[in-house]
Amino acid sequence: MPFRPTTAAALRRAAIAAPLATLMLGGCTASNLLTTSQFYNPASATATPVLFDRNYTIVGQGSVEKAGVGGAAYFTAMSGSYAAAYGGVINGSNVGDLMTSGQAVYSADYEVEVVSGLEIAYDTLQGVAGSDSGNIILTADFDAATLTGEDGSLRVDGTISGEDVTGNVVYAGVEGQLEGLVGQSGTVGAFHGNDARMVYAGGFAATRP
Repeated sequence: MPFRPTTAAALRRAAIAAPLATLMLGGCTASNLLTTSQFYNPASATATPVLFDRNYTIVGQGSVEKAGVGGAAYFTAMSGSYAAAYGGVINGSNVGDLMTSGQAVYSADYEVEVVSGLEIAYDTLQGVAGSDSGNIILTADFDAATLTGEDGSLRVDGTISGEDVTGNVVYAGVEGQLEGLVGQSGTVGAFHGNDARMVYAGGFAATRP
């Protein structure tokens, strides 16, 4: 069954389809031949990668931002027999002074674009495009160098190095990758993931109270 967003603020779902093509997409693996996801470096909330394949149709796009710290941008796309998701921290995001000890708690808004239920039927790649959003409490433990939190469908498990955050997420049961920033003023992050039936990308942003 297609994934149904579990958060109360789920925004939309729409059935989508794309004719099959013979183009092979780099980055796919034997276990998920139809899907890929990766980071990019968005210059703005609506930017797509410079080398993004224009044969793809963007089916979902968004950003989450907080004044004073920045945010993340993300989108999902389909082309022929492939579905893709991209996420990245917006250039110029600034989370303030470096923190090296103690803890900080951030109430972050997050948003996700997802294409789920991917399957090939009648020579067409079909799926359900949707948006999800919510609020997640993230705890930065600077002594343990971790940034963690969980809300509904989203779990964040990050490692802090200076102001940089890397690590993993799980969204709707599908593992993904995380990158971001954390500091005195707030935290921002972008994430993406995919399996054989789903692609997703999203982000979070918070200012520190």
